[in-house]
Amino acid sequence: FGAPAGRLRILDHRRSTTTTRTMLVFALVGACALAAATAVAARVSVVQKSRATPAELLPAIDDFRVKLGCCPVTAAGLQPNAYREGNWEQISGLGGPTAFTFAALLTNTFNAVAPNSLPLGVTLRAPAKAEPASGIVRNGPATVAGAAFGAFSGTNYFTPQDFTRVAFDFFVAGSATDATTHGFGIVFIDVDSNDSSFVEAFDIDGHRIAKVYARAGAFSFVGLRDTRAASIARVVVQIGNAPVVSGGVQLADGSLDGGEIVDIVAIDNVLFAEPLPVVDDDDDDDDSSDSDDDGDNVDDDGVADNDYDDDDDDD
Repeated sequence: FGAPAGRLRILDHRRSTTTTRTMLVFALVGACALAAATAVAARVSVVQKSRATPAELLPAIDDFRVKLGCCPVTAAGLQPNAYREGNWEQISGLGGPTAFTFAALLTNTFNAVAPNSLPLGVTLRAPAKAEPASGIVRNGPATVAGAAFGAFSGTNYFTPQDFTRVAFDFFVAGSATDATTHGFGIVFIDVDSNDSSFVEAFDIDGHRIAKVYARAGAFSFVGLRDTRAASIARVVVQIGNAPVVSGGVQLADGSLDGGEIVDIVAIDNVLFAEPLPVVDDDDDDDDSSDSDDDGDNVDDDGVADNDYDDDDDDD
């Protein structure tokens, strides 16, 4: 027999009102999420340059240095307005390719010994699943598996061995105190593909801040800055898509592997704003993360997440 028609209309009206309210709630949530994403994107400034020679690339790096800080660190102690820069000249005992373990590198280089005998405040390591890992510092121009390498500054540069990904962790220079920086840049050597090498920055909680790909070129530079705060605690660098191998089959640079062009890449200069001590924030209960779950804090989606403010003034 059913309810009176008037009652049905009342029920329909309430259902419509509830549905409308629900839709409004979802719309507001979506708008807030979009605003937050836009805010994060807007605070990241990116530089991507590639050139045929070091001299041609240098102006872009000089400009990035100015944006990192007033000047390079030249004395011991914390210098919040300065920047630090290192290359591979401080690796001793060179007389050709020099291989080393990452354990030795962590102990003796960058945060302990650096240019002018000043520590840089950063350590370099391979992902845990690649340990024990090693790298090779090469001296002078070389062709490695078809890749043509030459240093950007000095004569030395670095290629990982048996893996392609490294992580830079920041510390108050010369100490074991965790730190963050507001900017990081690195020089890649002999990048053949626009999607083989990238820089990915994370905050102290492992949330991804930015992922920026290196442009193809003989010498390529990627720089990124958080224009609001020193939020970068770790930077993961993908150095090409195929490694130099210590044993087994060595893929040739430029060859095809499963339909993908093999790109063997090296790196040189690393520069970043002065690492500052981490300030604990007990009120931050945000457990969200944009990192993957395989233990290396790098996603493998292959998407160029370069939707940030661009410091470049040309191509």
